[in-house]
Amino acid sequence: MELLQTERLILRQWQESDVQPLIDMTSTEHIAYWLPEWASCSEWARPWIQNRTKKGYEINNPMEYFMTWAIVLKESNKLIGMINVGSDEFDKKEVGTGYFIDMKYENHGYATEALKALCDYVFNTFHYDHIATMIQSNNAASIAVAQKVGFQYVEDITSGSGGFEEPVIQKLFRVANPAV
Repeated sequence: MELLQTERLILRQWQESDVQPLIDMTSTEHIAYWLPEWASCSEWARPWIQNRTKKGYEINNPMEYFMTWAIVLKESNKLIGMINVGSDEFDKKEVGTGYFIDMKYENHGYATEALKALCDYVFNTFHYDHIATMIQSNNAASIAVAQKVGFQYVEDITSGSGGFEEPVIQKLFRVANPAV
């Protein structure tokens, strides 16, 4: 099922046919560098798509359960990334988001386009006050995406989670709902 369309993208539910393209995308050094927990995606991609993502669609409330969508090119239906929204470490009227784009499709504005569409959808549908994102301090491309969408830097947070061996400094960014 399709969630959103932009000029060039479709954000849609994950499908069984996405398993191998997701594994191929996340097994690259590029994704593993930024998101080491995705390096083992081949072990859990199928049940993740079949069960966990479907539960998020059924609950349809990012405050209660993460909602995750495939980012696909509209003209070819090619899977090029992932975007999600949920609340596991944020305030009551705030949800967090994360995203990645296959390295082959970076620098075309796809992540910015997807993030902007998702923020508009979340604000208009769920009426949260803020959306936050945590980005590794040395991930200049992802920081630029967030800032283009209107996210503002809040603070640095040292985190030891996410599959990294050493604590990682992440930057917390937040964008406000323009209607609040």
